[in-house]
Amino acid sequence: MSQHVFTIKTNLIIFAILMVLLVVTVGVAYLELGVLEIPIALTIAVVKAVLIMLYFMHLRYSSRLTWLFAGSGTLWLLILLAFSLSDFLSRGWISPIVTQEPSLDTASAYFGGLPDPDTGLVLSDPEEAHGDSADGETSSAH
Repeated sequence: MSQHVFTIKTNLIIFAILMVLLVVTVGVAYLELGVLEIPIALTIAVVKAVLIMLYFMHLRYSSRLTWLFAGSGTLWLLILLAFSLSDFLSRGWISPIVTQEPSLDTASAYFGGLPDPDTGLVLSDPEEAHGDSADGETSSAH
């Protein structure tokens, strides 16, 4: 089995491209690009990863079976990242203000009322949220 060997010139050119992309990545991190920061940084990272896989991992002239295994590993990495990001991004759905008992009045004032966990009805009165009623008894929805 013959292996394709990259010349030192090719390796140095790829290394120089990777160093330029590193400087661009650092430069983009200091710029205020708003919502474009993450897509630009991810695009640069993908370009660097592809260059490393093609040249330093010698995938460019490898067999299709090697490409299949490299692609399947990349696919599983993307699946792992997708599930991790979906978990991370969904954590903002539950406000920490609502989950802490001392700040129940603050949360009720902020959100305009809190749902009663037993009935699902929105309680606009903070006294109702604590379970206190006018006659001093706690109400039960069961």
